[in-house]
Amino acid sequence: METFLFMAILTMLVIAVISFIVLKKRWQFSIKLFLVGLIGFALPVMMIEGPINALVLSSFSHSSKWFTIIYGGFMAGLVEETTRYLVFKVLAKKRSLMTSDIVAYGFGHGLSEFIFLG
Repeated sequence: METFLFMAILTMLVIAVISFIVLKKRWQFSIKLFLVGLIGFALPVMMIEGPINALVLSSFSHSSKWFTIIYGGFMAGLVEETTRYLVFKVLAKKRSLMTSDIVAYGFGHGLSEFIFLG
């Protein structure tokens, strides 16, 4: 079991590094926006969504799996999309956003989620 876990983690890291290299070459995106994307997923999920989910789901532990699925999707959408909206609102005030900026943020966000779920 430990070997499988190690191989899964190693595979995830290899996929992440190769994806980063390919996307960085293809889109010439900013490392700063990539890091903002990483933090833009991790911070709100850990500081806002996690505690709320723990509170709500522990109170409704006897409820159906459908409640958990619908509630989880709603909270993920609410927290992640609100964060994304606020980040892009702040970035758009500083300069005009290009497609590569959005790719950098999206890749950072997706990679952060990939690491957390893995």
